[in-house]
Amino acid sequence: MIGTVRALGVRVPQPSFDVASLTDKGLMRSDNQDSLAVVQNALTFCVADGVGGGDGGALASAMLCEEMSSAAKASQGFMTRLRACDDAARVAHEKIADYAMRAGFKRAMGTTMALFLIDPDHVEPGGWRSAAVAHIGDSRVYRWRDGVLELLTQDHTLGEEMLNGTLPTDGADGRRSALAHMLTRAIGPGDWVGPDWRKVDARPGDAFLLCSDGVHDMMSDLRILSAFEAGGSARVILARLESAILAAGAADNYTMIVVRVI
Repeated sequence: MIGTVRALGVRVPQPSFDVASLTDKGLMRSDNQDSLAVVQNALTFCVADGVGGGDGGALASAMLCEEMSSAAKASQGFMTRLRACDDAARVAHEKIADYAMRAGFKRAMGTTMALFLIDPDHVEPGGWRSAAVAHIGDSRVYRWRDGVLELLTQDHTLGEEMLNGTLPTDGADGRRSALAHMLTRAIGPGDWVGPDWRKVDARPGDAFLLCSDGVHDMMSDLRILSAFEAGGSARVILARLESAILAAGAADNYTMIVVRVI
Protein backbone atom coordinates (compact mmCIF):
# COMPACT_ATOMS: atom_id res chain seq x y z
CA MET A 1 0.00 0.00 0.00
CA ILE A 2 1.23 3.52 -0.81
CA GLY A 3 0.90 5.80 2.17
CA THR A 4 1.11 9.57 2.36
CA VAL A 5 3.17 12.17 4.17
CA ARG A 6 2.28 15.81 4.79
CA ALA A 7 4.64 18.50 3.48
CA LEU A 8 3.80 22.23 3.39
CA GLY A 9 0.15 21.39 3.86
CA VAL A 10 0.06 19.15 0.75
CA ARG A 11 -0.50 15.43 0.84
CA VAL A 12 2.37 13.82 -1.04
CA PRO A 13 2.51 10.17 -2.16
CA GLN A 14 5.03 8.16 -0.17
CA PRO A 15 7.10 6.15 -2.65
CA SER A 16 7.72 2.49 -2.09
CA PHE A 17 10.60 0.46 -3.50
CA ASP A 18 10.79 -2.81 -5.39
CA VAL A 19 14.25 -4.39 -5.17
CA ALA A 20 15.77 -7.54 -6.65
CA SER A 21 19.37 -8.73 -6.76
CA LEU A 22 21.54 -11.62 -7.87
CA THR A 23 25.15 -12.64 -8.26
CA ASP A 24 26.47 -15.58 -10.29
CA LYS A 25 29.83 -16.95 -11.43
CA GLY A 26 28.74 -17.02 -15.08
CA LEU A 27 29.39 -19.75 -17.64
CA MET A 28 33.18 -19.47 -18.04
CA ARG A 29 34.55 -18.86 -14.53
CA SER A 30 35.06 -21.50 -11.85
CA ASP A 31 34.43 -19.13 -8.93
CA ASN A 32 32.54 -15.93 -8.15
CA GLN A 33 34.59 -12.93 -7.00
CA ASP A 34 31.61 -10.56 -6.95
CA SER A 35 29.61 -9.60 -3.86
CA LEU A 36 26.59 -7.44 -3.14
CA ALA A 37 24.92 -5.75 -0.19
CA VAL A 38 21.25 -4.78 0.09
CA VAL A 39 20.21 -2.86 3.22
CA GLN A 40 16.64 -2.18 2.25
CA ASN A 41 15.44 -0.40 5.40
CA ALA A 42 18.30 2.12 4.94
CA LEU A 43 17.87 2.14 1.13
CA THR A 44 21.58 1.43 0.67
CA PHE A 45 22.82 -0.85 -2.12
CA CYS A 46 26.33 -1.94 -3.11
CA VAL A 47 27.90 -4.08 -5.85
CA ALA A 48 31.56 -5.10 -5.62
CA ASP A 49 33.73 -6.95 -8.15
CA GLY A 50 36.85 -8.48 -6.65
CA VAL A 51 40.21 -8.32 -8.40
CA GLY A 52 43.36 -10.30 -7.74
CA GLY A 53 42.16 -13.77 -8.62
CA GLY A 54 40.64 -16.61 -6.63
CA ASP A 55 40.13 -16.19 -2.92
CA GLY A 56 41.78 -12.76 -2.90
CA GLY A 57 39.20 -11.08 -5.13
CA ALA A 58 36.26 -12.86 -3.54
CA LEU A 59 37.41 -11.92 -0.06
CA ALA A 60 38.07 -8.29 -1.00
CA SER A 61 34.58 -7.77 -2.43
CA ALA A 62 32.99 -9.51 0.57
CA MET A 63 34.98 -7.35 3.00
CA LEU A 64 33.80 -4.17 1.27
CA CYS A 65 30.15 -5.24 1.28
CA GLU A 66 30.36 -6.18 4.96
CA GLU A 67 31.73 -2.73 5.81
CA MET A 68 29.01 -1.03 3.76
CA SER A 69 26.24 -3.07 5.35
CA SER A 70 27.49 -2.31 8.84
CA ALA A 71 27.84 1.41 8.10
CA ALA A 72 24.35 1.67 6.60
CA LYS A 73 22.68 -0.21 9.45
CA ALA A 74 24.44 1.81 12.17
CA SER A 75 23.84 5.29 10.70
CA GLN A 76 20.85 7.53 11.36
CA GLY A 77 20.02 10.27 8.87
CA PHE A 78 20.91 10.49 5.19
CA MET A 79 23.96 12.76 5.44
CA THR A 80 25.33 10.73 8.34
CA ARG A 81 24.88 7.59 6.27
CA LEU A 82 26.72 9.14 3.32
CA ARG A 83 29.69 10.00 5.50
CA ALA A 84 29.61 6.58 7.15
CA CYS A 85 29.65 4.81 3.78
CA ASP A 86 32.49 7.02 2.54
CA ASP A 87 34.44 6.11 5.68
CA ALA A 88 33.53 2.43 5.22
CA ALA A 89 35.14 2.40 1.77
CA ARG A 90 38.38 3.75 3.24
CA VAL A 91 38.26 1.27 6.14
CA ALA A 92 37.72 -1.59 3.67
CA HIS A 93 40.70 -0.36 1.64
CA GLU A 94 42.92 -0.46 4.71
CA LYS A 95 41.67 -3.89 5.85
CA ILE A 96 42.12 -5.41 2.40
CA ALA A 97 45.62 -3.98 2.03
CA ASP A 98 46.58 -5.23 5.48
CA TYR A 99 45.19 -8.69 4.82
CA ALA A 100 46.95 -8.94 1.45
CA MET A 101 50.28 -7.99 3.04
CA ARG A 102 49.94 -10.48 5.90
CA ALA A 103 48.71 -13.27 3.62
CA GLY A 104 51.50 -12.65 1.10
CA PHE A 105 49.32 -12.20 -1.97
CA LYS A 106 51.58 -11.90 -5.00
CA ARG A 107 48.88 -10.23 -7.12
CA ALA A 108 47.06 -7.04 -6.17
CA MET A 109 44.02 -7.86 -4.03
CA GLY A 110 41.15 -5.42 -4.27
CA THR A 111 37.64 -4.66 -5.40
CA THR A 112 35.56 -2.21 -7.36
CA MET A 113 32.48 -0.54 -5.86
CA ALA A 114 29.15 0.75 -7.11
CA LEU A 115 27.10 2.32 -4.30
CA PHE A 116 23.59 3.80 -4.36
CA LEU A 117 21.78 5.41 -1.44
CA ILE A 118 18.31 6.96 -1.24
CA ASP A 119 17.13 9.21 1.60
CA PRO A 120 14.54 7.02 3.36
CA ASP A 121 13.15 9.84 5.51
CA HIS A 122 12.49 13.01 3.51
CA VAL A 123 10.08 13.16 0.57
CA GLU A 124 9.73 16.23 -1.65
CA PRO A 125 6.43 17.22 -3.31
CA GLY A 126 5.92 14.92 -6.26
CA GLY A 127 7.43 12.02 -4.38
CA TRP A 128 11.05 12.91 -5.16
CA ARG A 129 13.77 11.76 -2.81
CA SER A 130 17.39 12.82 -2.49
CA ALA A 131 19.84 10.12 -3.53
CA ALA A 132 23.56 9.67 -4.11
CA VAL A 133 25.82 7.46 -6.20
CA ALA A 134 29.46 6.61 -5.47
CA HIS A 135 31.84 4.37 -7.35
CA ILE A 136 35.39 3.14 -7.66
CA GLY A 137 36.55 1.09 -10.65
CA ASP A 138 34.31 -0.17 -13.46
CA SER A 139 31.20 -1.33 -11.64
CA ARG A 140 28.37 0.95 -12.73
CA VAL A 141 25.09 2.60 -11.76
CA TYR A 142 22.43 3.34 -14.38
CA ARG A 143 19.11 5.19 -14.05
CA TRP A 144 16.13 4.55 -16.30
CA ARG A 145 13.70 7.47 -16.38
CA ASP A 146 10.92 8.28 -18.84
CA GLY A 147 12.31 5.96 -21.48
CA VAL A 148 15.90 7.18 -21.21
CA LEU A 149 18.80 5.15 -19.79
CA GLU A 150 21.52 7.28 -18.18
CA LEU A 151 24.91 6.05 -16.98
CA LEU A 152 25.50 7.80 -13.64
CA THR A 153 29.13 6.68 -13.23
CA GLN A 154 32.30 6.90 -15.31
CA ASP A 155 34.63 3.89 -15.31
CA HIS A 156 38.02 4.26 -13.65
CA THR A 157 39.92 2.41 -16.38
CA LEU A 158 42.77 3.23 -18.75
CA GLY A 159 40.41 2.68 -21.66
CA GLU A 160 37.97 5.27 -20.34
CA GLU A 161 40.78 7.75 -19.67
CA MET A 162 42.02 7.32 -23.23
CA LEU A 163 38.49 7.83 -24.50
CA ASN A 164 37.88 11.05 -22.55
CA GLY A 165 41.32 12.50 -23.30
CA THR A 166 42.97 12.10 -19.91
CA LEU A 167 45.54 9.77 -21.50
CA PRO A 168 46.82 9.78 -25.11
CA THR A 169 45.49 7.05 -27.39
CA ASP A 170 48.00 7.33 -30.28
CA GLY A 171 45.01 7.17 -32.60
CA ALA A 172 43.64 3.96 -31.08
CA ASP A 173 40.14 3.50 -29.68
CA GLY A 174 40.68 3.26 -25.92
CA ARG A 175 37.71 0.95 -25.44
CA ARG A 176 39.23 -1.58 -27.87
CA SER A 177 42.81 -1.40 -26.66
CA ALA A 178 44.43 -4.12 -24.57
CA LEU A 179 44.37 -1.69 -21.64
CA ALA A 180 40.66 -0.92 -21.87
CA HIS A 181 39.78 -2.84 -18.70
CA MET A 182 42.85 -2.02 -16.64
CA LEU A 183 41.62 -0.27 -13.50
CA THR A 184 43.07 3.09 -12.52
CA ARG A 185 41.34 3.04 -9.15
CA ALA A 186 40.32 0.20 -6.83
CA ILE A 187 39.72 -0.47 -3.15
CA GLY A 188 42.66 -2.32 -1.60
CA PRO A 189 45.76 -1.94 -3.78
CA GLY A 190 47.93 1.18 -3.87
CA ASP A 191 47.35 4.51 -2.17
CA TRP A 192 43.84 5.39 -1.09
CA VAL A 193 41.87 7.43 -3.63
CA GLY A 194 38.30 7.93 -2.51
CA PRO A 195 35.15 7.27 -4.52
CA ASP A 196 33.60 9.70 -6.96
CA TRP A 197 30.30 10.91 -5.49
CA ARG A 198 27.35 12.25 -7.44
CA LYS A 199 24.14 13.76 -6.07
CA VAL A 200 21.03 12.53 -7.89
CA ASP A 201 17.34 12.15 -7.13
CA ALA A 202 14.92 9.24 -7.22
CA ARG A 203 11.40 9.85 -8.51
CA PRO A 204 8.36 7.59 -8.76
CA GLY A 205 8.68 5.67 -12.02
CA ASP A 206 12.48 5.60 -11.94
CA ALA A 207 14.47 2.37 -11.99
CA PHE A 208 18.14 1.96 -11.12
CA LEU A 209 20.65 -0.74 -12.02
CA LEU A 210 23.88 -1.40 -10.13
CA CYS A 211 26.09 -3.92 -11.89
CA SER A 212 29.57 -5.37 -12.25
CA ASP A 213 31.43 -5.35 -15.57
CA GLY A 214 30.26 -8.91 -16.20
CA VAL A 215 26.90 -7.30 -16.97
CA HIS A 216 27.75 -4.27 -19.08
CA ASP A 217 30.49 -6.12 -21.01
CA MET A 218 27.91 -8.68 -22.14
CA MET A 219 25.31 -6.28 -23.53
CA SER A 220 25.00 -2.82 -25.00
CA ASP A 221 23.29 0.07 -23.26
CA LEU A 222 20.51 -0.34 -25.81
CA ARG A 223 19.95 -3.93 -24.66
CA ILE A 224 19.86 -2.79 -21.02
CA LEU A 225 17.38 -0.08 -22.00
CA SER A 226 15.11 -2.61 -23.68
CA ALA A 227 15.05 -4.73 -20.52
CA PHE A 228 13.63 -1.78 -18.58
CA GLU A 229 11.34 -0.63 -21.41
CA ALA A 230 9.55 -3.99 -21.39
CA GLY A 231 8.33 -3.22 -17.86
CA GLY A 232 7.50 -5.52 -14.99
CA SER A 233 8.73 -5.93 -11.43
CA ALA A 234 12.36 -5.63 -10.38
CA ARG A 235 12.59 -9.41 -10.37
CA VAL A 236 11.19 -9.63 -13.91
CA ILE A 237 13.62 -6.98 -15.17
CA LEU A 238 16.49 -8.78 -13.46
CA ALA A 239 15.52 -12.09 -15.09
CA ARG A 240 15.33 -10.37 -18.48
CA LEU A 241 18.84 -8.95 -18.03
CA GLU A 242 20.21 -12.30 -16.90
CA SER A 243 18.73 -14.04 -19.93
CA ALA A 244 20.56 -11.57 -22.18
CA ILE A 245 23.83 -12.12 -20.31
CA LEU A 246 23.54 -15.90 -20.61
CA ALA A 247 22.66 -15.64 -24.30
CA ALA A 248 25.81 -13.55 -24.82
CA GLY A 249 27.97 -16.22 -23.16
CA ALA A 250 28.25 -14.95 -19.56
CA ALA A 251 32.05 -14.85 -19.84
CA ASP A 252 32.56 -13.28 -16.40
CA ASN A 253 30.93 -13.22 -12.98
CA TYR A 254 27.85 -11.04 -13.09
CA THR A 255 26.12 -9.17 -10.28
CA MET A 256 23.08 -6.88 -10.42
CA ILE A 257 20.75 -4.95 -8.16
CA VAL A 258 17.57 -3.44 -9.63
CA VAL A 259 15.76 -0.78 -7.61
CA ARG A 260 12.36 0.48 -8.80
CA VAL A 261 10.72 3.55 -7.27
CA ILE A 262 6.95 3.03 -7.26
